[in-house]
Amino acid sequence: MRKRLLFILIVMIVFNMAGCNKAEKDDNEFTITNEEREVLKKSYEELDENERRKAELETTVEDIIKNRDYGDDVVIEDIAINRDMGRDEEGYYVALVRLKFERKNRRKTANEMMRMYSDDIVATLADKGVEDVSEAAVFWKDEYNNRNLKYAYEFKNGKFYITDVVGE
Repeated sequence: MRKRLLFILIVMIVFNMAGCNKAEKDDNEFTITNEEREVLKKSYEELDENERRKAELETTVEDIIKNRDYGDDVVIEDIAINRDMGRDEEGYYVALVRLKFERKNRRKTANEMMRMYSDDIVATLADKGVEDVSEAAVFWKDEYNNRNLKYAYEFKNGKFYITDVVGE
């Protein structure tokens, strides 16, 4: 998440401040010198394609979770996109999604809901045409039932298939 926020900050600063020739002082405004602007611009330009794609994938997963009808009881704790080290080829990633389930449900009902939400996240990712995420894991913190869960998926033939369930 930090890399994504840094990326967004750099983009905002570079593009919104690009037209300024001087830094102007105003106590109510964020200002930046020309030297700082050049350093930030270089930092953005030096982000490799891999880092840019990881940031795009993080945003895509976050948007899926926020735009689906999961309710206010599902809280994003972290989304990490890592290179798939199990492959020799570059350009494949593993999505690690950490969520908190804050709904007070019996264990069985909570299992069904978290499994349904996890399945929906990866299915929506596949429906969006994302094919460079080869594996995904959705981790849940269920404080009401005092436990942690994990749903692991593998991408094959244009879909995600569940490969492991821990904690139900």
